[in-house]
Amino acid sequence: MDEANVDALRDRISKLSIIVRDVEQSEAWRFAMDEISSLITELDQNWQALTPEGFREAQISKTGLLAVTTLVPSWKDELEQLEADLFAVEHPDQIQSGDYDTETTIGE
Repeated sequence: MDEANVDALRDRISKLSIIVRDVEQSEAWRFAMDEISSLITELDQNWQALTPEGFREAQISKTGLLAVTTLVPSWKDELEQLEADLFAVEHPDQIQSGDYDTETTIGE
């Protein structure tokens, strides 16, 4: 990996670290998540009263709301993967590789 890509990787890690830290500490974010959870529950409880057009809109709304609720876990997963990638680039001698096709498991 060239230096520009490593710098971009470090930059993304830095930004994601700030985002995750700040969002997790944000009282406003917790309030927003509570509000979103309430909206999702309301949609789930009242879907049968909707017209076909309203039902489609509710599906789209719920999909968007669910996407927002998964932002922080997605950012954390991405951050963890990027940190592992950076470690592999910076410390290639400490990465163990294995041939998983030919390795046996305990008890075989």
